[in-house]
Amino acid sequence: MRKNIFSILIVILIIIIGFLVFYIKKPESSSGENKSEYGTKKFSVTLDEGVEDTDNQSDENNQVTQEPETESPESKIAAMCDTVRAMDFTANEPHMDITPEENQKYLEAYLKVLKNEISIYRQSGEEIYYRDLWKAGDKFEDLLEDKWHDRFYYDDLDGDGKPELAIKQGCLYIFNYELEDETCSIIYDQETCYFGKIIGAGQIWYHDGLHADIIRDRLITFDEENEEVALNLEEGINKKHPYYMVGIGEKEWVDVGKENWDEITAPFFEMIENHGLQEMTLEEVFGEIL
Repeated sequence: MRKNIFSILIVILIIIIGFLVFYIKKPESSSGENKSEYGTKKFSVTLDEGVEDTDNQSDENNQVTQEPETESPESKIAAMCDTVRAMDFTANEPHMDITPEENQKYLEAYLKVLKNEISIYRQSGEEIYYRDLWKAGDKFEDLLEDKWHDRFYYDDLDGDGKPELAIKQGCLYIFNYELEDETCSIIYDQETCYFGKIIGAGQIWYHDGLHADIIRDRLITFDEENEEVALNLEEGINKKHPYYMVGIGEKEWVDVGKENWDEITAPFFEMIENHGLQEMTLEEVFGEIL
């Protein structure tokens, strides 16, 4: 009897052990499969990110190490010289396209400006009178007393076919009168110590020879709305430190050297030497209407 009971217990124990072994091994197998699956995926993601990071790092390194191309001094000199050589240094001849009747109206209007009977507008829009102009604004009686002095320009000074009046007195002021709306405005002003001459319609020579060891010259172009420095020249005449700087508009100044300077500036200096509008007296401008 006891042997039968013992045999039954052994069988039951074997069944329990087998059951436990079966259920314990199954999760381990499943866990191993999942581990392998996730491990593969994890490796795959890590590999992809590693490739992407490497590419990005390469791009960043390229951006850091890539330096912008710089223009050599020789190239800058050549480019500036070519630009100046291509400039047209022809003096613009003024051409008034008005009738004698219209010319008479212009003269009468400009005379009223000098008499402070007509207001004028600065480029800023401020309304003033001739008497308010800095370094100018003489009383008309004083102008009459000195009516033989060459200080005026009367011609198509800005290239629009209509007459402008300029007075060179402390400052150079150029007045533009519009017959249509009967208004007068200042379209250019410059201290006379830096004024060379009006070369042609819309062309002014700026000259500064007042500073030690430096001579500055400019070609200024203008009309009733715009003003531009077309050519900028600065020559250092100190024998120990000579230089020859050239600038065009807003471009960087370039020291072109004496040989290039002599070549490319020759047409400009020839123009200002051989051309210029006639300066006139008060009497010559207004004649019988004074």
